[in-house]
Amino acid sequence: MSEAKGRPCHQIAWGVAALGASWLWLADEVISSMAAFLAINRHGGIGGHVLPLPPLSPWLLHQALDVDLGLALFALAAVALLRWLYVIGRNAHLLAATSRYRPRYKPRSAVIWFFVPFATLIRPFQVVLEFWQISHDPAAPARVPVPALLRWWWGLWLLAMTIDYALSKIRESLWMEGERIWVEEELFTLAWLTTARGVVQTALVVVLTIVILRLSFRQRTALARRIPPLHEADDVVA
Repeated sequence: MSEAKGRPCHQIAWGVAALGASWLWLADEVISSMAAFLAINRHGGIGGHVLPLPPLSPWLLHQALDVDLGLALFALAAVALLRWLYVIGRNAHLLAATSRYRPRYKPRSAVIWFFVPFATLIRPFQVVLEFWQISHDPAAPARVPVPALLRWWWGLWLLAMTIDYALSKIRESLWMEGERIWVEEELFTLAWLTTARGVVQTALVVVLTIVILRLSFRQRTALARRIPPLHEADDVVA
């Protein structure tokens, strides 16, 4: 059976779940970011003489204790968001079924491509873009311009992943022969990157929130009418 068949999925409930989980994860990230910034300031890392950063610094304790919690919250947000994307894909296929357009990507593509090396750098964006375009004009999705909102979302996502990769490499260098060796330079780099990550992820979640609200509203309206919605330039961020 085609994934487009059946009743419209309730993207509202999953959108709310995705938003709730994302903001909960962000709250933890902001706390970590603020703790890192305060640690830098406390030890003279902002325009002053750099003082030794003791191993029992409050920020370092937060880093040590918060790793598992941060991963758990991220996993929760990821599951909710991927489920929402799958639901959005199913609804986009239902809308496309009212026209002659045949989507390139299946609903499960929105989930799978996030886990494919290298392809994950661009393919998920293309999948979500197609679902967005179909939701705005099922008969001729290509006429719907690429919204700046999605470009911002994907750009911030890639930047956040790049910072996370750099942080993971620094954390690896702080472990030697099973014991944690505190290196002053690397600790300040870790703190600065943690602060930057908090800023980037705040912007990411804000943009993602707008994407979820707009796309869910558009699909809800189109599915309620059960007719292909006409494309309106005002509905797309240029």
